[in-house]
Amino acid sequence: MMSLVDYSDTGSESSLVEEETSHKEDLGPSKDFCMKRRCSDDACLNLKRVRKSTLSDGFLSMEGSDTEDVSPNLKHAGRIRSMPHVRGNWPTFVYCTFQPPPDLINVVSDIIERATHDVPTLKKVKLLENGLHISLSKTVYLKSFQIDRFAELLKKRCSILHRFEIGFSGITSYVNDDGTRSFLGLDIGYGHQQLLSCLDAVDTVIKEFRKETFYETPRFHTSIAWALGDVVDEGVARIVGDLLPLLAPFRIPIPVISCRIGNRFFTYDLAC
Repeated sequence: MMSLVDYSDTGSESSLVEEETSHKEDLGPSKDFCMKRRCSDDACLNLKRVRKSTLSDGFLSMEGSDTEDVSPNLKHAGRIRSMPHVRGNWPTFVYCTFQPPPDLINVVSDIIERATHDVPTLKKVKLLENGLHISLSKTVYLKSFQIDRFAELLKKRCSILHRFEIGFSGITSYVNDDGTRSFLGLDIGYGHQQLLSCLDAVDTVIKEFRKETFYETPRFHTSIAWALGDVVDEGVARIVGDLLPLLAPFRIPIPVISCRIGNRFFTYDLAC
């Protein structure tokens, strides 16, 4: 991947030309587990299925450029774009990313390994900037002349936000709005209020462009695995529920907010 990034105190932008596999990272080694151990009452909290996903389709939308000839079934592992590719419309996606520490990588790998026994087609997520991500917007579409103003307004809003930490409170199954893909995700508990502040800043900018804002009652999470179709259900989340206590000690710093607009990438440093 060729990447040029100019980091500053308030934000940065890079122009990306990516190969299809440039951000596909392995989440680490997995171990063999006995199947379907019964989870404790505490561990089973927050395992309820979320039918209306709060996960953006940003992964799929960000692949490709303004001039490509899109063949979604071949290029995107069978996934289908929720909107047709239109020249001059740039998919825009705002999110937080974090680098999982090695111990968290091991726990995530264990969760995925066990879940694949029930859903063999389950795949690890494609990472953004080599990290897991938390969506702060749906994928919206901007015209070329709107990009710089959107980026500048977002930079201004992010400049008043402060760095914070997140922690995990549950393992949940998700399905996207049209039922074509389902996900296994880690719910964010600690840091939820700070994410709401970030979301308010992002929504304010998106409203300026009369685009659709994020869900009214967001369920902040980071997806760790996905599969085609509505196949990752509540039962899959439940059989990995006894691994939930292993997630409780983690506190992950969130120092920046990121934004992808087509093939342009922006980062906005949060205040200390």
